[in-house]
Amino acid sequence: RMATMQALFSKEVMSEMDIMCISNAADLCSYYDECDLEERWAFLNRFEEQTEIMAERMATMQSLVRHLKTGDHLHLEDEEVASLKSKIMTAATEDSPSDVAP
Repeated sequence: RMATMQALFSKEVMSEMDIMCISNAADLCSYYDECDLEERWAFLNRFEEQTEIMAERMATMQSLVRHLKTGDHLHLEDEEVASLKSKIMTAATEDSPSDVAP
């Protein structure tokens, strides 16, 4: 289980500065429509990757908080984290269009 936790938290999360820079570039791409489809997909892929990483971390932390608060003495299970991550991802992507505009 410790190896799984280390793998989870070793996944690269963008710094606040990276997020700001990429967000600004993506905003300009969207607003002025000055980037090609390949650039647009690169932004989308990076944001989706970061969303996945953050959702998994949130799910893990919240599951651990639940165990600590209840004092149930149970080990954290992958299924428990996966279920909560799925709910987080559903909420995060609920209103997102599925296709990229040309």
